[in-house]
Amino acid sequence: MEHGKPSVTPVAVIERGTTSAQRVVTGSLYDIAVKVKEAQLGTPAVIVIGEVVKLRNSLAWFERGPLFGKQILVTGTRQMVRQMQEVLSPLKAEIAAVSLIETEPLITEKIADCLCSLGQYSWIVFTSSNGVLGFFRELKELEVDLRSLLHVKFAAIGKGTEKTLREAGFACDFLPSVYSSECMAEELVPKLLREDKVLFVKAEESSRAIPEALEAAGIAWDAASIYKTVPDLRRKEELERLGKEMDYVILTSGSGARAFAAMAGNTSDYKGKIVSIGPVTTREAKKAGIPVDITAAVYTAEGIVDSILSDVKKKS
Repeated sequence: MEHGKPSVTPVAVIERGTTSAQRVVTGSLYDIAVKVKEAQLGTPAVIVIGEVVKLRNSLAWFERGPLFGKQILVTGTRQMVRQMQEVLSPLKAEIAAVSLIETEPLITEKIADCLCSLGQYSWIVFTSSNGVLGFFRELKELEVDLRSLLHVKFAAIGKGTEKTLREAGFACDFLPSVYSSECMAEELVPKLLREDKVLFVKAEESSRAIPEALEAAGIAWDAASIYKTVPDLRRKEELERLGKEMDYVILTSGSGARAFAAMAGNTSDYKGKIVSIGPVTTREAKKAGIPVDITAAVYTAEGIVDSILSDVKKKS
């Protein structure tokens, strides 16, 4: 104004832009200082001066996301954290990602023999994206010709596992209606023939539901526990610091729930809700002493987000 700018020139002050704590105050050069003081805006902040400020309502895309203002902590393996980020980011949630568990390969001579003799199997069952990634990584290490898979059918638990299999160049032949080992056992095994032989690719700590169902049906099978999950205890301090400020904390697996319990500290200090990907994870969390507030009805990243959106809607 001292240099001739009209006092009615529009001004916007944006505090902590593009975070869940974003606040915006608009006014003119004449009154913006008073309005900012009244709103108690702080730093970091950006000041925008000029006619473009009048477009704020039509351009306020960031504040229109259904999860704008919500801080969400995503835990699990790096693979699952990435899946959750892909689904949450478009909804404008502020995401903190802490991978509490890591995968370690477990290749024994017996497992290597199975992977080098894929011609004997008619079905391969995958329980996770990590299993798919580890399977094809080991085939490459062992120099197995992928043409040995031409006759094989694939079953996968969950859309994420199916997607990872498709990215490896193979279509999924069977996906259970509910994404759990128990449902896979109930729905897949009756479709198999007595002459079928199944390779079950899994984590060391996976459920026994599928092998038990195969045994009961008299169908031959081998298990390839090609990886195990271990807690990454280096993330303890980060988890304790972030967890207390979040509106939601997401648990994506039983092993992730156990790792969370080992590192989270006193969860009564957490202001937000604990969200589980499904009943198996909820059961493991409760065994470890972690109270679960929300259990997703559909056991996927999208299912978790739907359950959070439903909770936000109830609150509003």
